[in-house]
Amino acid sequence: MPTLEVQACPACGHGNDADAVFCGRCVAPLRVRKLADLDADDLRLCAAALAEVLEPPTAPKGRDVEADAHTAELLDAYLNLYWLRPETALWQAIDARTVHRWRSEHVRAPVLDLGCGDGTHVATMFGTRFEDSFDVFAGLDLQGADIFDAYDRQEYRPAVARRGDSVACGVDIRPNMVRRAASLGVYEKLIVGDATRLSLPDASVSTVYSNVLRDLPDAGCEAALREVGRVLRPGGHLILPACTPAWRDSLYFYPRGRAEAEAGNVEASRRMAELDRGRSISFAQQISEQEWRRRLERFDLEIVAREHTHSRETTRFWDVGLRPFAVPLLRWVNGLDAHARLLIKRALVQTLKKPLARLLSVPPGADCPHVTYLVRKPSRV
Repeated sequence: MPTLEVQACPACGHGNDADAVFCGRCVAPLRVRKLADLDADDLRLCAAALAEVLEPPTAPKGRDVEADAHTAELLDAYLNLYWLRPETALWQAIDARTVHRWRSEHVRAPVLDLGCGDGTHVATMFGTRFEDSFDVFAGLDLQGADIFDAYDRQEYRPAVARRGDSVACGVDIRPNMVRRAASLGVYEKLIVGDATRLSLPDASVSTVYSNVLRDLPDAGCEAALREVGRVLRPGGHLILPACTPAWRDSLYFYPRGRAEAEAGNVEASRRMAELDRGRSISFAQQISEQEWRRRLERFDLEIVAREHTHSRETTRFWDVGLRPFAVPLLRWVNGLDAHARLLIKRALVQTLKKPLARLLSVPPGADCPHVTYLVRKPSRV
C-alpha cells in the first residue's frame, strides 16, 4: 500500500495530512500563503477592500454605543496594544465588552484562560493596562506563516501601567505564546498544553474563558468540552465566543471568491481564495446555537445566556484590516528609532478611534456571524 504523506506542524509537532490547511491539534497555519509572499497586486486589491469596508454605511443598524465610556476605554486599551492590527483591537474590545457585562454576576476566580495566546487579551479584559511604550509587534517572525509565533526576550518587554486582576491559569499549546504570556506577570500559572488533555484537577476552576474551542475540528472540540466540563466546579461558567453558520458569507474575500468562481473567472477566484488565507475555515465550528446546546449537554453543560457580538460590518473589516500590509509596515517601523516609532503609534491610535467606533454597534441578531455564549455547569444538589 502507498505511504500517506504527513506534514508535521511546526508549532506543536502534530502529524497532519499532506493537504491539511491548518493543524488538527493546535490550528496553526500549514498551507496558508505567508504575509511576506503577498505581492504588489495583492496589496492593491487589499487596499481597495480596506477602503470599501471602512466606508460608512448609509443606514447604521443596532444600538449606538459610541457614548459608552467603558467601551471607548476598552477600544483605546486594545488599540494601544494592536496599533498595527486595528481589526484585532476592535474584535477583542467587543469580546471584552461582552465579558464585562457578565463579570460581576457570573465570572468568579479561579479563572482558566484556555488558549491564552500571548495573554494580552485576557489581561486587558481583566483590567491590566499597558504603557504605550510596550509594543506587541516587537520580535516577530516576518517570514513565518504565523508571524506572532516567535519570542525574543530582549525585544519583547511588556510595561504595565496599571495592574488588573490576576488570572489563575493560562494554557496554550504554543511554547512561544506561553513565553510571551509569562512576561506579563498576570498569570499565576502557565502551561504549555493541549486543550483536549488538561493537566488540571477535577472541579478546580470557577470560570473558563476560551476563544479556541470554535477553532478545533469536531473531535478536538468535543474532547476539549469534556475537559472543560471536568475542570469546572458545579455552578461555574464557560465563556464561549463562537461563530454561526453565517460566518463565511460575512467575510470579505470568501464570498467574492465564490462569486468569481460562479461567473467562471478562475484566476480572480483563485486570488480571492489566496487572500482569504484560510480565515473562512480557520474557525472550524460554524454551527447553530441548537448544535452547540446538543454538544454541551453531553458534558453536563448548558447555555444560560447569549449575546450577539460582532456585526457583518465588523467581520468584513476584521477579514481585511491592516493584516495584509503587516510585513511592509513592520519592516518600515522596525527601521525607526524608538521615539519616532512611539510618536507614529500614538498618532495612528488617535486617528483610528473615530472610524472604528461606529463598528462597535450591536448587530440586530438574526444573521449575526458571531455570538458569545455564557455556559453553566449546573450545581448538584
